[in-house]
Amino acid sequence: MPANVILAASQVKVVGEQADTIRVLREELAAYSAKLNAAWISSEMKPINHIIEDLQRQFDDLAGRLDVLQTTMQDGVSQLAEREILW
Repeated sequence: MPANVILAASQVKVVGEQADTIRVLREELAAYSAKLNAAWISSEMKPINHIIEDLQRQFDDLAGRLDVLQTTMQDGVSQLAEREILW
């Protein structure tokens, strides 16, 4: 397999790993939020929880976008590999 196809495939893998990292961060934020809510019961928690929920949605959105990017990139790598084989 030519070097440019190997490089592109490794970049696809990195994008997938980044999406996974974002998902881990989201889960860690959820765990932190649960601990915070258990330890701190007050009216101030309502806006804090809204902020945390917004961050979780943003993490979900970013991970989803990275998944789409990874799929698109993988399609491109497949096409590139096919061209390289045909040449």
